[in-house]
Amino acid sequence: MVSAWNSAPIPGENYTSDTKNYPWRQPPEFTDLEDCLDYLSRRVTQFKVANGVLSMAEMGIPLYKISSMILTLGVGEGKWTVDFTLLLAGPLTRMIELMCIGFDVEYDLGIEEDENDFTTGDFFKNEMDLKSTNKFFKVVAEEMPEIKEAAEGAEGDEGSQSGEQDLQTSGFMAMTKSPEGDE
Repeated sequence: MVSAWNSAPIPGENYTSDTKNYPWRQPPEFTDLEDCLDYLSRRVTQFKVANGVLSMAEMGIPLYKISSMILTLGVGEGKWTVDFTLLLAGPLTRMIELMCIGFDVEYDLGIEEDENDFTTGDFFKNEMDLKSTNKFFKVVAEEMPEIKEAAEGAEGDEGSQSGEQDLQTSGFMAMTKSPEGDE
């Protein structure tokens, strides 16, 4: 009978193993951008791969995530380096987009095109200043009469005094009071 202990790695084995055997530790297969894009275009348009890519796009997965998966797989196989993926990301995403257009597949590119989206530190600071001063004070000014009316109504109620007496006879205040009634 083989137990899990027999198949477990020996402590410190990772220090003695040769890490040069991993594909991503070797020189990459592609160093020329055009050769790599040719390889990717042939690979992505193969029936099985294209079917999977188009299915993922149809399910609503953004195209940039699909291309990121393909490029990460290529790094793991030693096809290209991590830095090279930055050069490949745009063209590969465009290839996938053209495939989606050709097969009438609705897709999400994953990029929001909002022209008003100008997000810098000064923008957020100004936006917060506007929100905190204008909107907050407008809401408070509109609801202030209702707040005052509710506060005045609570002061005149007899129920508020009985509520204070209930607190004194029950809960923590009742436990901390001496039995003689001395405070």
